[in-house]
Amino acid sequence: MEKLITAACERHLPAELRYQDSDGMIIMGRVRLLDHRRDDILADRPQYLDDDGTIPARCPITMHLTLGGSRYQFDTSIVDEDRTIRINDHQTLPGIALRKPSVVSDSQRRTCLRVSLAGYDPISVDLATPQGESEDACAVDAERASGWIADLSVGGLSLVADRRVLGSARRGERFFVSFGLPGEDGEFNMLGSVRHNRAIPNGDGVRVSMCFCPWNGNSLTRDQRRLGRFIAAHERRLLRRRR
Repeated sequence: MEKLITAACERHLPAELRYQDSDGMIIMGRVRLLDHRRDDILADRPQYLDDDGTIPARCPITMHLTLGGSRYQFDTSIVDEDRTIRINDHQTLPGIALRKPSVVSDSQRRTCLRVSLAGYDPISVDLATPQGESEDACAVDAERASGWIADLSVGGLSLVADRRVLGSARRGERFFVSFGLPGEDGEFNMLGSVRHNRAIPNGDGVRVSMCFCPWNGNSLTRDQRRLGRFIAAHERRLLRRRR
């Protein structure tokens, strides 16, 4: 573990921080590892994927980094949000100090396999806002929008929509999403929470990423099994084509 951290700091490797807030949203930031001490790892200040993103000090976070073609992760926390880091005899840099871990383990980039649906005819998705008094219900006259699914996993999806329709969707905002998939009987009706909303360059569209949430006692298990079957079949088809 000590050798790995030493090598990462000597090379000033980039690393990814992930923090789950009280609403279940994943906040992600990127840092560059610069040095380490007996108890701390020193890095530059995080660059967050969301403009309003922030990771509080002393809250549990997970760090991911890649070294020598292998990906690693460990649990840590920010112990100092305002650490001055000396780069050389003439230069210092504002940064942070992270608690040095006791254990480092192998990591996967995603918990859930995400597949692109670009090879299918456009798959539409309908969105509706929850009822004001209850997030588990959708009002008959709820605001509605639509888009097209770009990629999908058992944990969420990414969709493309007109900027005028979903351009104002905020991180943490929830929508009921309904869609069908080729070869699957019946519609999927899920509750999604916005993770990212990014404008598509040189166009009028936005790409909105959502994670699926349980609602009205629905544990998501049945729907996620159906999504898992579709994704597994999709991967098998790709493998057959490559052969």
